[in-house]
Amino acid sequence: MYFVRVLRIAVLPLCFAMAVLANAQAPPGGGGGGGDPASVTQTHGYVTLHANVSCATENAKVSGTNVNMGASTMQSSQPWEEDPPPSAITNGRMDAYKVYVGSIQVYSWTLGQALPIGSRPPGSCSVRFASTNFNDGQSIALKIEATWSLQTWAKRGTDVYDAGTASISATRTVKAYNKGLALRTKEIVPPTGGYVVPSIPTTDNWDAISETAANSAISVLSSMKHGLLTGNTDLTKAKLQEYLPGMTAFFGFTHGESTNFRAVQTDSLTFSPVAGSEVAAAVARLGVVPDPNIVVLHACSTLATNSNGAYDVATAFRLTSGSTVIPNRAYAGFTQAVWSHTTNGNTLDKHATTVYNQLGSGSTVDAAVQLANKNYPPKNGNNQSLPMKVVGDGNARLINVYTGGADSPGWYRVSLQ
Repeated sequence: MYFVRVLRIAVLPLCFAMAVLANAQAPPGGGGGGGDPASVTQTHGYVTLHANVSCATENAKVSGTNVNMGASTMQSSQPWEEDPPPSAITNGRMDAYKVYVGSIQVYSWTLGQALPIGSRPPGSCSVRFASTNFNDGQSIALKIEATWSLQTWAKRGTDVYDAGTASISATRTVKAYNKGLALRTKEIVPPTGGYVVPSIPTTDNWDAISETAANSAISVLSSMKHGLLTGNTDLTKAKLQEYLPGMTAFFGFTHGESTNFRAVQTDSLTFSPVAGSEVAAAVARLGVVPDPNIVVLHACSTLATNSNGAYDVATAFRLTSGSTVIPNRAYAGFTQAVWSHTTNGNTLDKHATTVYNQLGSGSTVDAAVQLANKNYPPKNGNNQSLPMKVVGDGNARLINVYTGGADSPGWYRVSLQ
């Protein structure tokens, strides 16, 4: 028998029990409580059932592969000094509970089900999931449903009696926020310096290369359920400043220096970690939307360090902060000027497309970049190898759940610890 007789405080080995220390009083009737759908109570006699879901706030935007929720159900019991009335409900037993992310059941437990050694008691679990399992803008209901058996004593010390069952649920609704942005530039860097749009195709065919990379970026971002902020990739500085505040993933094939990268039509967008600078200000979302997840820029020198050893561009994107690694956020770029052709005679767009496709298949940014560096090794102006570099969290990913490592079990992970 799993029921436990309640004296002054309920001690329940099969659920989290919380004693409410109050003076004895006549048992209240059954009922529900609260206006928050994520925190629900039901009172049955001397027993109150609880169901809770924790994750951000109601209708909050959630983004990336590291979205975390908690789900729990428990009971609290009111002590009594005298024997309760014969029909009063004095105890409850959790029989089952289920946890959902959207319409998908991600965990369930039923009475008698064994649990891993060292796990928390049944009735509580945490779930990490990827917002990119859902379409951009889609509402996601995070829900726990629990069934409890209710019990009454006819008299203290006598047999217990079944008093039926009660079901309780709690729901937190959030919205997937996955926004993609892609950029290409038509300009070339002539021997005389500067940036110009070629009047005729150049020997390295930069226009075609950048267009191929941008089309690949658009395709992969769409396949990863990222809503595109714009389908246009020929973005001026003004347009970049308009779209940058909303993106969570940004793929660019352009030109750059240690403190900036280039928009189209020969203007530049300067990045600096100084407050009020163009891009740092644009990406300072002030909590309105989630921070960026991954930025990949095939551009010269955006990962060249400044005099303090910091990365101006990556820092401006809020993807790295000195030596501090921010989980599931990363920046990929080059430390020097990179050439449009690779050491094995291919063009750099093939490297970019490999990175994008690997991210689209669920790889970490480290794994995606390493494969591209191997298959299409970039080079500098001296024909020397110049691998793309990743700063921040190399285990960041755009789909499948973030684990902090190279492995991933799919789009969600349940923890009972």
